[in-house]
Amino acid sequence: MWQLYTEGAAMFFEQELAGGPDFFHQNRDGWLSWCRENEGELFREFWRRCKAGESVQDFFGDWCSYRGHSDIGYFLGAVLTRNLSAALDARQLCDCTEQEIMRALQAAVERDS
Repeated sequence: MWQLYTEGAAMFFEQELAGGPDFFHQNRDGWLSWCRENEGELFREFWRRCKAGESVQDFFGDWCSYRGHSDIGYFLGAVLTRNLSAALDARQLCDCTEQEIMRALQAAVERDS
């Protein structure tokens, strides 16, 4: 969960500097389209693994993959941080508590269920 938050915040701020939520340096060969099409399932699986205490490493890093796609956690983290940014300023986004992150993650899961 912390990796999702920290990587997501970094990606969110990178997007803000680079021009918006469509910027992902991972976006090759339909990566972003696939992530968006599967967003609900991706959040549900990430949430399930967190709650079960299972590894989420498949979601992070070029050398790992979930359903044949790497770096999915960066997409999820950016979406999560963008959702948080609706109610928090930049300083507050950088100082979220575990409870705030878990609530935002659960809200993302419920929104896309």
